[in-house]
Amino acid sequence: MHNNFSIFPDRANRQVNVEIKDNTYDDLMIEIIDDNDQVVYSKELNNNLNKFIEVIDLREQPKGIYFVKIKRGEMIMKVKKAVF
Repeated sequence: MHNNFSIFPDRANRQVNVEIKDNTYDDLMIEIIDDNDQVVYSKELNNNLNKFIEVIDLREQPKGIYFVKIKRGEMIMKVKKAVF
């Protein structure tokens, strides 16, 4: 899972793509967290595809630094920083 997760573009134009390339990502959660530690987006994934891309529209959120977190249960699998 560690190398099978990416976000693009690096400096998002108010929209970010989260890509997961792993066929074992059942019961995953995508969260986007702002610099005040507030969850501004979350979605559960229950799928067995080999590749998944979620397009997330953040036009309603202020510009700033956000963290994209992938969780499985209570375990945090990966966190990446994004600037929108």
